[in-house]
Amino acid sequence: MFHLKTNEVVAMSNQTLKMARIAGLSAEDATNKMTAALRGFNMELNATSAKKVSDVYSELAAITAADVNEISSAMTKTASIASSAGMEFETTAAFLSQIIETTRESAETAGTAMKTVIARF
Repeated sequence: MFHLKTNEVVAMSNQTLKMARIAGLSAEDATNKMTAALRGFNMELNATSAKKVSDVYSELAAITAADVNEISSAMTKTASIASSAGMEFETTAAFLSQIIETTRESAETAGTAMKTVIARF
């Protein structure tokens, strides 16, 4: 069983709380969305990976008509299958941002659509 050290937990929590503030999410919701990305893409559970997730979401939100909450919500539907298909986290997040921006469908719909497309390949 894998255990995180106290300092690692604190560092990851700080990154997750930063994402929560940026996206206007509750700490619980941000934690669930961060965990989905980290676990789905088999990233290490550490502050560096958590910062990467938060930074990618924030950057995409700044350049598309999708926000951090939408992108991270869509990612919860897509992460594990995208990772299994060999896609990178950044690429998957960018595709989801474009789907949300273009269609203005809900994040859940965008994530499920992306999951379906990946599954068919």
